[in-house]
Amino acid sequence: MPEPTIVILGLEIPDAGPVFLAALALHVAASLACVVSGALAALSPKRPGRPPRVGHVHLYGITIVFMTATVMAAIRWEHNAHLFAIAALAFATAMTGWRLRR
Repeated sequence: MPEPTIVILGLEIPDAGPVFLAALALHVAASLACVVSGALAALSPKRPGRPPRVGHVHLYGITIVFMTATVMAAIRWEHNAHLFAIAALAFATAMTGWRLRR
C-alpha cells in the first residue's frame, strides 16, 4: 500500500504526522540559514567581526539541522537513515571545525 502524502508547492511530502511536518519545516528553515550564513562566512574577509558572527549562526543552524534530522529519521528510519548519516557527518565536521578554531 502506498504511503500517504501531502503536496506542498508541488512537492510530495510524506504524511508522517504533525511532529514530522513540524521538524521538516524547522529543518528547511535552518538549512536555508546555513546556506546563507556559510556563504557569507566563506566570502567575508577573515577578520574580527562579521565572520565569527555568521559562523555562530551557521553552527547553530547545523545543530538544528542535525536535531531535526534525528527526529525525522526516528519517525521514518527506513526512508531517512541515509539522510541522518549525512546530517551527522555535517554536524561532526562543524563541531570539529569549531573545536579546532577554539
